[in-house]
Amino acid sequence: MRTFKTSTLVLTLLLIGGAALAQENRFGNIAEQQRTSTVLGGTGMFNTFSTRTLYKGEFNFAAFWNRYDRDPGGLRIDQAPFNFTVGLTNRWELWVDWVTWQKTTSENPLLLSGYQYNAVRLYGDPVQILGPPVGGRGKSAAVFPGTGVDTGGILPALGRFGTPAGLNGVSTISPAGSGGPLVSGLGPAIVSNQSNFFNDLPFFGVVDFLGFDGLGRPVLGTRESANGSGDVYVGSKYNLIDANRHWFSMALAGYVKIPISRDDSARARGRTNGEYEYGPTLILGQETSSHRLRFYENIGYIHIGDIKSGGVKVLDLRDKLLVSGGASFAVNKHIELLAELASTVYVGSGTLSLERINPLDLTVGARFFLRDGSIAFGGGYRYALNAASRRTLSVLECTEVVKSSHDNGSVSKDGGYCPPPTPPPPVIECKPKTMEFGEGERGGFVGFFSIGTRKGCPPPPVPSCTLEESASVVTRGDRLTLTVKPTTPGYPDAKASYQYRWEVRDAQGRSVPVNGNGATVDVSTAQFLCGRYSVSVTVSVSVESIDHPSGCVSSGQSTCASTFEITEPPCPAVTCSIVASATTVTEGDRVSLRAVITGPGRTTCTWTTTGGRLSSTTGTEVTLNTTGITGPVTCQAMVTTDARRCEQPCPGSSCVTTITVQEIPPPPRRPEIVKPCGPIFFPFTSARINNEHKACLDQIALALQQDPRAALVIDGHRDSSERVGISLTRANNARDYLVAEKGVDSARITVRNFGDTCPQEKGEAQLNRRVEFFILPEGATISDVDAAKRCRSGSRRREITDEEPAQGEPARPSRTRRPEPVGETAEPTNVYGRNGSTTVSTRSERALAPASVVRSVSARVIDGALRVAVETDGTVEFKDFTLTGPARIVIDLAGVHSNLGSMTIPVVGGFVDRVRVGEPSPGAVRIVIDLRAMTRYRVTREGARLLVVVGEEGVAAGSR
Repeated sequence: MRTFKTSTLVLTLLLIGGAALAQENRFGNIAEQQRTSTVLGGTGMFNTFSTRTLYKGEFNFAAFWNRYDRDPGGLRIDQAPFNFTVGLTNRWELWVDWVTWQKTTSENPLLLSGYQYNAVRLYGDPVQILGPPVGGRGKSAAVFPGTGVDTGGILPALGRFGTPAGLNGVSTISPAGSGGPLVSGLGPAIVSNQSNFFNDLPFFGVVDFLGFDGLGRPVLGTRESANGSGDVYVGSKYNLIDANRHWFSMALAGYVKIPISRDDSARARGRTNGEYEYGPTLILGQETSSHRLRFYENIGYIHIGDIKSGGVKVLDLRDKLLVSGGASFAVNKHIELLAELASTVYVGSGTLSLERINPLDLTVGARFFLRDGSIAFGGGYRYALNAASRRTLSVLECTEVVKSSHDNGSVSKDGGYCPPPTPPPPVIECKPKTMEFGEGERGGFVGFFSIGTRKGCPPPPVPSCTLEESASVVTRGDRLTLTVKPTTPGYPDAKASYQYRWEVRDAQGRSVPVNGNGATVDVSTAQFLCGRYSVSVTVSVSVESIDHPSGCVSSGQSTCASTFEITEPPCPAVTCSIVASATTVTEGDRVSLRAVITGPGRTTCTWTTTGGRLSSTTGTEVTLNTTGITGPVTCQAMVTTDARRCEQPCPGSSCVTTITVQEIPPPPRRPEIVKPCGPIFFPFTSARINNEHKACLDQIALALQQDPRAALVIDGHRDSSERVGISLTRANNARDYLVAEKGVDSARITVRNFGDTCPQEKGEAQLNRRVEFFILPEGATISDVDAAKRCRSGSRRREITDEEPAQGEPARPSRTRRPEPVGETAEPTNVYGRNGSTTVSTRSERALAPASVVRSVSARVIDGALRVAVETDGTVEFKDFTLTGPARIVIDLAGVHSNLGSMTIPVVGGFVDRVRVGEPSPGAVRIVIDLRAMTRYRVTREGARLLVVVGEEGVAAGSR
């Protein structure tokens, strides 16, 4: 009673507080905003389904606390279901419900056969202990002669293993079967040949083994409650008659229960009956026009599977007929009051139970909604109307009766004394007596919190339309058909209806009649004047809103427009083409042009051109003068006619032609001579062909092979200080190498001797000692070579034909200029490096061992020239060469390493940027001199020292 009063007070406070949140309905009707989940899942009240469903894409996620009472045994069941409901379509929803936690408590555990059954389970397999089973493969459960009830089923009769009163707390029948140990602690021996169980949890009754008493007898105790996760339900509901359109609505639902476990331990803990159950439910509903007052009725038939073991039906569970109904009243869009009756009637065949009670619950509560119903919470008080009341059962009371003997003895005939006989043993007498059991709790509750999504109103219908004409240009007198094709984005065509209002006006804005008022109309043009007419149609749309919340905007309109033109029969076609005397001419030629015109009426022709001069701009024949122009020239003839249509001139025509004017071809150009590698330079009075010369000659031979029609000119030169004929010998040696070594036909080679008549342009003596090469492609001549040949300014070049080749290699004359002494004073000898730079060595080098380390590198500018000194520990082998892009002088030292590592020496001023030292690989040191521009240099080697002079007057860098 206290719980009922407390719940009523809390509910009243919630209603008073929630009333302040009331607002006007702006999201469909009020019933559409108050769709939330039942305890089982699916939209409805607490335990009663409604006919409404979630719209497509909407969902509810709900968490419940559900408490209710059941008999026999005074069961109190607490559940924590979590369910998820989603709308598959606007009429069809699907849900999943999981009882994440379930606790079952018994206030009268002695009235449940589950305790007796689970006492048997402590000693082994109940089927073997209570068996052998009889039957159990048909409709009825098997009979277990051992201790099962006579009517069938594995559950023992209520009180079968009970302890008779007055028998020292020891049962008279062992749960372990015949010959098993007698136990104590299982309650009174109730006189009954039937089991007693709750159909949904028939095996509930956890038994604890407490140990042994002083006489070694097992002591068993009953546990009143147990918990764990419960079953899973999957269900669906489909709306057959929509409550938004009819006061009477209907829906069909159904669900399948999937047991969380089929193990007897889970059954004993009251988590599940371990069997599948499924069935349909018919849902009816009635709502007032305002949708505030709503009634719902459910009737469903649920089939429950029977408990089996080894293919034998050990317990026959009855099916369920679910009958419920309820009413709700919406105070406003945020508060709903509701009351419902829910009954479960167990039907069909089943194992008999001593107490068979069909539950009937009354639930009264309220629900609260926020954010258009996407958030909901609430609860209600639940009362069991037909729970078992206090009841009296017959139990056995057994007592030990001791019968005493009334014979005190007698004297025998011979005078002796006869003792009394032995008294009889005690006798246990059991008599039935009544025992009263109290009633269980009747009050429970349900509470929930739900969150989900709600589908708002769709955008107002805004039709779009396309207006089509049978023709955009109509000849006067023809019939014109106008058709409009409307669509409404977001709405299927089947749920949209349209109306049309047509209007056609001429160019002055005057309205003209049309025939019809639907999507297609006709316009008669017989009385229309030529001109352009405008058409407009206003499209009004009305859409059904059953797929969305009620109250949404369901109509709209838009206008589309177009134009058409009324004309007279088309103008006669006028065509033209241009016939030219030639389409490709040379600059200065004249081209005759003639326009060929077809079509009725009198025509005129006007000419234009993009270049040149026309003899006339009118007439059908003209002449184009191409003097002073080149490239393509477009000539166009514009033709007009005197024909008219709708008081307007008919169009003429035009035609074009293109004349290509080519330039006067220039005289043929002579082929250019090719200067291959070279020139090659020789030492003083030397004509010997060395390896460097051969590399150039090999390149020339390859070029002559690639062009078999080319010829070669070889020009020999000498310095004026050299002996006569050495220039011719040099040229002949080069020719002989090409002929003898490379197989070049001597007929393709011309050798010329210029002696000292053509000094090199720079005028340096060592550059005069050279041989030059010129390759003449087919068509080139010696005069082309002479035009390309360059000599020093002021010289008089001439070919010498009266000299004989010089013979032998005379001794080198003494130098007129000695090298600048650096370090030791021994007289140096000059040799040429691979790039033509001068390399100077001294005779003292022969006494030094090969170098292994570079000790120092220094750089300084003296008299405008850079001097780079490289100190080593012996004679070092090196090679020097130049690179371009950027300009660099590179000296590579072989067989040494550097004590300096990598270093950079900046140079201030002059034509050198810096000097860099590095080791590109083991046993090699590289010195790089970065130049601003390529200049002359020389390398002097004096013993263990190299001196590189950059910028000093001497051999030009990189000359070859």
